[in-house]
Amino acid sequence: MRVQYCSDLDKSVVISNCEKRGWLQVGADEEWNVYWAGTATCKNIFSVDSGYRMNDNQWNAAISRLINHFPNHYELSRKDLLVKNIKRYRRELEKEGNPMAERGDSRYIHLDFMPVTFALPSDYNMFVEEYRKSPASTWIMKPCGRSQGSGIFLINKLSKLKKWSRDTKHIFQPQLNKEAYVISRYIDNPLLIGGKKFDLRLYVLVTSFRPLKAYQFKHGFCRFCTVKYDSNMAELDNMYVHLTNVSIQKHGVSSNQTLTIRNFRVGLCQCSQNFAMPDKVEIAFSTDLDRAKVACICERRGWVHVEPDDAWNIYWAATQTCRNLFSVDSGYRMNENQLINHFPNYYEISRKDLLVKNIKRYRKDLEREGNCMAERGPDAKYLYLDIIPVTFVLPVDYNLFVEEYRKSPQSTWIIKPCGKSQGTGIFLINKLSKLKKWSRDTKHAVFPNSFVKESYVICKYINNPLLIGGKKFDLRLYVLVTSFRPLKAYQFKHGFCRFCTVKYDSSVAELDNMYVHLTNVSVQKHGAEYNAIHGGKLSVQNLRLYLESTRGKEVTERLFDQISWVIIHSLKAVQPILASDRHCFECYGYDIIIDNKLKPWLIEVNASPSLSSTTANDRILKHKLIDNIFSIVLPPNGVPDTKWNKIATPDQIKDFELLIDEDLINHADDPEYVEKYTGKYASNTRWRNTFNS
Repeated sequence: MRVQYCSDLDKSVVISNCEKRGWLQVGADEEWNVYWAGTATCKNIFSVDSGYRMNDNQWNAAISRLINHFPNHYELSRKDLLVKNIKRYRRELEKEGNPMAERGDSRYIHLDFMPVTFALPSDYNMFVEEYRKSPASTWIMKPCGRSQGSGIFLINKLSKLKKWSRDTKHIFQPQLNKEAYVISRYIDNPLLIGGKKFDLRLYVLVTSFRPLKAYQFKHGFCRFCTVKYDSNMAELDNMYVHLTNVSIQKHGVSSNQTLTIRNFRVGLCQCSQNFAMPDKVEIAFSTDLDRAKVACICERRGWVHVEPDDAWNIYWAATQTCRNLFSVDSGYRMNENQLINHFPNYYEISRKDLLVKNIKRYRKDLEREGNCMAERGPDAKYLYLDIIPVTFVLPVDYNLFVEEYRKSPQSTWIIKPCGKSQGTGIFLINKLSKLKKWSRDTKHAVFPNSFVKESYVICKYINNPLLIGGKKFDLRLYVLVTSFRPLKAYQFKHGFCRFCTVKYDSSVAELDNMYVHLTNVSVQKHGAEYNAIHGGKLSVQNLRLYLESTRGKEVTERLFDQISWVIIHSLKAVQPILASDRHCFECYGYDIIIDNKLKPWLIEVNASPSLSSTTANDRILKHKLIDNIFSIVLPPNGVPDTKWNKIATPDQIKDFELLIDEDLINHADDPEYVEKYTGKYASNTRWRNTFNS
């Protein structure tokens, strides 16, 4: 039996060892025997809500599973919980009268292995009492939820702690404090080698807690400070003197000092060169959604995971988090080394009613200017900008809708709530009386001058969709925007088609059958005909091959050029009103339907397209999508910088293709400048066609 393993961090170290053993790498969603996972992944797996249960079959090794963390590992690894557990352990031994808990001068004789420590804010009064016993002592403050020396500082006066509390708004009152800290008596008499402070990093493997089975690795090492130890007040804020963390010391002038345990034992002071310090800036990331997938990719890049309240460089946030961050009331201001994955008013393109209003306004503005782009045909339809179905916003456009409906009373319309997603609340009507009945029955006021709780869009239904195998489908395409002024947008090559599970039927009898009309996976996965293996999806590459074989290559190429046209002009429609903050980038999920005349229609734009995976191919696609996004939004040196001109190199673009870059278009009169950058996209058809337009 060949062992199957999975890993979502420390890729090079773990994978090379597993491959040497002849193990087979699989994805996290597949059948694995060994999973080397991040702590967040383990918490998700062991979460009650996940419903996940690992196999435990001692007779069949093929289905047994091992994972590299215990469910509540944080009881030992989180600073405040470690302190509480050790204190509780000592008290319990004392109650039992165990000699291990014997005291001398009130200190534990055998269990005095941890500095005097308090958890803040809960133990603040106890700390003050202890501090006043020796007011000249030094204490070290550490945030409980951070690592690698982040947020640590030293104090030797109570007033310094109070000042820090005021300045940083960390109020040490249990009901107000947002972040927990531990404060420990600083060990100001450390053993020095070469005049420098050091600590030991030892590795301990635990295979069971009941019964306890533990092993210590022989080859630990010492981590040295880069500056000679000095306990005077002048050096209290110098972390190169006090903290041994490699993540801090590697930025020091001399950052190559470690000492193996073996050399330490024999008293050698010469530093080993076997532990290479990375010569790069440490990137901190935070995320509050789709955590496992995003965190996995970030950790593979060597980035450090921090909490939203910590100092982060990249934040993959939920839309609501972004709205809170950019709110005037929040007072939050980002620095030039921070990036976030949404623009402040992203909803101008992702909310259905606002998208429609912005496209209509964009066309009217071009018409007023006499721009040929807004030219109309004999039927009064736009020749070049007819990119969305006829749409009205209810209740404000109700009278306009009725007027349009009466022009073709046999037509079908689709109603969608503006503030919902994943097919929720959508239905079709083919009679005005049905809309009125629905409004009465559900108390949704869709008529003017009525009390409105929720707005809707009502669109003329595309009743002649292109079918494959008799089934309706739409396209899900991913578009990355790194700037709106100037507009810079890239399209991901690996989009996919989402199919209905029931063959298309436009008859009145099937009007309420959402398995016929809605392509949303969240709807179709509940259908009897849903296939979990392929998830009802077809890659864009396979769609292209199908169309080339049935409709011809030239026609297919024209269709995909028109799709790019639709995307670009939807972005230009919101360009004047969307706040183009240089800290922002955004990946939009475009939903496009193709009719049987091979005309693309924009259905909607999602600001937070789902990153959850329904199939193995889906998982690979979305991992690649996120990784490629990070490659494009960061400068070539990999460090976030808002001063960068955001012109990506060929190595950065990877599986994206450039849709538009107004920086390059605006330099069209400068052949040298254009050649310098357009040469990068010589093989990019989408870019050439856009640039020529």
